[in-house]
Amino acid sequence: MIWLVLCTSVRAQDVGVVIRDDVLNRFLSHIGPVSGSGQTNVALSTVSYSWTVSEPKITFKPEKGAFRAMVAINAGIIKYSTPAEGDIKVTIDNKRNRIQFKVKKAEFELYTNLFGNRIHIAFIDIAKFFPISFEMPAPDPYNETIILDGPNGIKKLNVSTGDRFVRFHEGYITVGSLLKISEVKATKNALNK
Repeated sequence: MIWLVLCTSVRAQDVGVVIRDDVLNRFLSHIGPVSGSGQTNVALSTVSYSWTVSEPKITFKPEKGAFRAMVAINAGIIKYSTPAEGDIKVTIDNKRNRIQFKVKKAEFELYTNLFGNRIHIAFIDIAKFFPISFEMPAPDPYNETIILDGPNGIKKLNVSTGDRFVRFHEGYITVGSLLKISEVKATKNALNK
């Protein structure tokens, strides 16, 4: 599910976790039915419609997270299914130590067919209705003092993680950090602790 990884050369990331998109899709499978309704003006009339989402899926690609679901539309005599597509926003709340996921756009086209021609009515963004906003713990910040016993004597090092960041990859994201390593000035008292 989530692994702690030590990376030696992966895009300047020293430590982090890997979160695969199928983990998030397992979260989505527990949301249950999502539906809503609305109205839009077309020419001189108002079209009322309802929609039901099925098969929601998150996919990570390099540089972004994508959201896709099928939407069943019912607008009176107009009935069809169409995809809703959008983006997933992934952020890190460093103060609360949380990774946050939110659908920031999930748009589908409301349309009709008239005499074999597809006629656009409106684009509907259901992100504000779709209840996908959740968070999970981020990797704990690391702050340790390490004693290094080398050929030039004993040295005391402070090792800590900096702010975390998100990197997108095909099928997964990494939440990583760079390690900050600094030497503690040697004093007789500091080395005896």
